[in-house]
Amino acid sequence: MNIFYEELPKSVIVSEKEYKIITDFREWIRFSDMLKADIPERFKKEFTREMFLDEAPDSFDFVEILDSFTKFLAMDQIQIPTCQNTEKEPKKSKNNLSYEYDAPYIISGFLRDYSIDLLETPYLHWWKFKMLLDGLDEKNQIKERVYYRDVDVSKIQDKEERKRVLRVKRAIALPENEFISDEEIGDAFA
Repeated sequence: MNIFYEELPKSVIVSEKEYKIITDFREWIRFSDMLKADIPERFKKEFTREMFLDEAPDSFDFVEILDSFTKFLAMDQIQIPTCQNTEKEPKKSKNNLSYEYDAPYIISGFLRDYSIDLLETPYLHWWKFKMLLDGLDEKNQIKERVYYRDVDVSKIQDKEERKRVLRVKRAIALPENEFISDEEIGDAFA
């Protein structure tokens, strides 16, 4: 998919059938939060069913629906080219962003860089939100927070700098249960 000349998706495929879904960024943040929440499975199923604009699939196979939703969340339809001449494996970063804990910094970053007030905007497609979030200036607080959470202190040679970075990491650390793995997403409806 090339986003320059193709419309952003407004549906997912479940059992080889296309279903229109809600695409606003707020609902996908809410969906991510729901997956992490310690709530009964029936509420998770009900919430998932409400993400469909069309009638939900008859069979409502949660594994298949969750797979489709996860692909939508990850923007799997966009092919991001990788560098062919690199000798290093790409760094696999754990998720160091929390929509709950980092909301003020995300909101202020969008205001500063794009003059978009996320609290006032009536609609913003999830994919566009994610692209804008990724494209925020490196000097934004949210980008700095993610950087410090992700930095490998063992590679910092200077002892004082390592101490400083560790202090910052501790000050902005996220709760361990804030993130869910792909396995946990799959188990959410098991």
